[in-house]
Amino acid sequence: MKSLAHVFKAMLLAGVSTSVAQVAYAQKSSVDTERENIIIFSRQGDTQLNQAIPKLESLFKRTHDVKVRDDLMTLYLRTNQSAKALSLCESCAPAQFSQNELENLGKAARNEKQYDRAVAFYSQLQKQYPDNPNGWLGGALAFTETKNYNAAKNALSVYKKRFGQDNAYLDAESYLLDFTEPDMAKLGRWQRQLEQNPKNITLMRELYRLASKYNLLPLQEKLQKAYPDQFNQKDMMWFEHGKTITSSKNATTPTQQEKSFEELTALLAKINPEHPLYQQALQDRFVMGVRLNKFDEIKDDFNTLQAQPNVPAYLEEAFGDYWAAKGSPHKALAIYQSIEQQALNNKLAVSDGLLHKLSLTASDAGKFELAQQYLERMNSNVYINDYTRTSKILNPGYDSRYFGLARLALWRGNSKLAQQLIDDRLFNKTPGDPWVMLQKAELERNRGNYDDAKLWAEKAGYFLSKNDQQEARNNLAETALSQNDLPTVSKTIDAMNEEQRQSAQSLIKHYEQARSGKIVGSVGLQHRTSPISYSNESSQDYAIYTPKTANGHDLYVHYLETRSPYDKESLISRRIGVGTELNFYPLQVKMESGKGIKLNDKAYFSTEANYTLNQHWSFNLNANINGSGTPVKAINKGVYTKDIGFSTTYSYSDIFQAGLGGGVMKFDDGNLRKEANFWLNLNTFKHDRWTLTNNFRVDYSKNKTIDSAEYYNPLKATSLEFGADLSYYQPLNYGLVLNHHLKASVGAYKQAELSREKMWSISYGHQWRVGKKFGVSYEIGRKKNIYDGSAEFNNFGNLNFSIYY
Repeated sequence: MKSLAHVFKAMLLAGVSTSVAQVAYAQKSSVDTERENIIIFSRQGDTQLNQAIPKLESLFKRTHDVKVRDDLMTLYLRTNQSAKALSLCESCAPAQFSQNELENLGKAARNEKQYDRAVAFYSQLQKQYPDNPNGWLGGALAFTETKNYNAAKNALSVYKKRFGQDNAYLDAESYLLDFTEPDMAKLGRWQRQLEQNPKNITLMRELYRLASKYNLLPLQEKLQKAYPDQFNQKDMMWFEHGKTITSSKNATTPTQQEKSFEELTALLAKINPEHPLYQQALQDRFVMGVRLNKFDEIKDDFNTLQAQPNVPAYLEEAFGDYWAAKGSPHKALAIYQSIEQQALNNKLAVSDGLLHKLSLTASDAGKFELAQQYLERMNSNVYINDYTRTSKILNPGYDSRYFGLARLALWRGNSKLAQQLIDDRLFNKTPGDPWVMLQKAELERNRGNYDDAKLWAEKAGYFLSKNDQQEARNNLAETALSQNDLPTVSKTIDAMNEEQRQSAQSLIKHYEQARSGKIVGSVGLQHRTSPISYSNESSQDYAIYTPKTANGHDLYVHYLETRSPYDKESLISRRIGVGTELNFYPLQVKMESGKGIKLNDKAYFSTEANYTLNQHWSFNLNANINGSGTPVKAINKGVYTKDIGFSTTYSYSDIFQAGLGGGVMKFDDGNLRKEANFWLNLNTFKHDRWTLTNNFRVDYSKNKTIDSAEYYNPLKATSLEFGADLSYYQPLNYGLVLNHHLKASVGAYKQAELSREKMWSISYGHQWRVGKKFGVSYEIGRKKNIYDGSAEFNNFGNLNFSIYY
């Protein structure tokens, strides 16, 4: 019985187990059937696919079946819902996914730019299913995107070894090379790939972008012709812009640069201001305009661009160039220093080009010590590494630094050091270098040694190539211009072709400035305060000059007025005349004639001849009939004069000048005045903004005794005077330059039969220069002078101005 019971129990348990298994199988079969039906339905079209996904999502939510999850991921990938695929089981480890899921998840992670997750999925796929090519291929792509290029190469190596070098491999390898290969190598590879597959529009566009980056115009034009339907009008304007910029960068002559500027101007007229290219073209046109000094044309561009935020560094530097050229060194320096600070903040080296600009603007702003620091920071090596760092090339900034230091030494007042620096290059380091000779010529010209400057420029011309010989001729013309030798400058400019004129714009501008018409004037006022107050003594002198001819001749109108105290009243003398200046350098002649229009009722005539013998000696001869030196009190009595004078000047470089002169004046009343003088000007001290000059002068005069003479007429008189002028240079913005002057003098005066008396003067004044068109100076002071043996104390003021037109 017990045996039967055990058998029955066992049979009962077996039946129950079979029933449970059958129920579970039935349920599983039902899920698979439903899943399979949904998948079959999804394949019938896009509408059915979109309807199938919610059904499969509902089935997965109800069953959490891994096969349902697998299929759901597949549908998500088919409908570009990568994020949903990744979120299906975020807590699952990669090992919990099937082979298909790992493929899909790796692809989804790449789509969502979650490259580290993609690497994890593909790495698991490689580990669990090493024979699956997608594990190695996807891994190579994901490793590339995480910049783990060695791992990407290893994955590709395994793929090639197991599955061969098929198209999928070549595509993945190309993708890796796109990240690791230099641009020039990409250009060649992409061109070969495009030749093999010309329908690859994506590759064509990438190739065109790379060609645009390096302005490879022939390749760009080739692609435009091969794929005309892929380029619209905007693309062609970008191409035209790049073509113009490339032409500008490759331009070797000013004429070519002018052409690029005109092309860019024409392009701007075609572009809608809202288009991104308009902004870029406007910036590039401004930079070109600054380089070509086209300030009138780019004035509006400057106002527009300056108001915009976040300008690129190259445009900001062009703003600095603009202000520097417009005579605002402080503004330019602030911009350059801002660019310098940005580089230092980013731990980048400051370029020698920027340091050179910083030095020039610092010196223009009067900050000479700062300018010195910037120059010394430039690379002092003659040779530097090229961009490959495998060979040496000449340092392009070496000469700028070296010659800049020499010029700066001269500007700071150390002409001896400037001379040493240039001579060291000329005679020791690079003898026979014509460019150094031209620098030597420039230095000598700035020091007033004009013959030496010409000698070195002519010598440089023998060593320069035919194309560069114009540089020597321009240098000679600059020296001639410093001597007012306009005939020589005119001949040099007339012999230039258009290209040479474009390269000599600085010389031509200086020449045109020297030829400008001008209005000049001076006003002097003196008020005696002791021993008794008298009416003011004053003078006014004005002249209007016509523009000079090419050789330097001009005409002018001259007005002169003097007021002199006389018995508590004033004698007023006025005269007006016309004159001419004739330039036959080294001989220059000036002639003027006119008539008195107040008090003075006679005509007058004056002539003057100046002759320059050499850089040291010059001579002057002048003669007058009723000249401006005739005393007003003599004219008041109808006494007129004839006079002749001679003087010579000796100049010793920029150190000192000395002069000697004399003259004879014959009065109608029988007086014969003889005069002689000797003077010396010495540049005593100069350092940065401070300059001290001293002067010494001796005057001697002798007159006949004329009892009826009411004018000042001592029998003999000698004066001796020592003077000093301390000036301070203060450059400002907008072309304004101010010089402060503190002047003082002491001396003695000895008149025949009278005791010697001391005399002195002191004054303070300003000298303003506004660009190159206007200048004005004024001073006020007090002095003690001697008149007929009696001391007089006077307050005085002087005003001078010049306007060029």
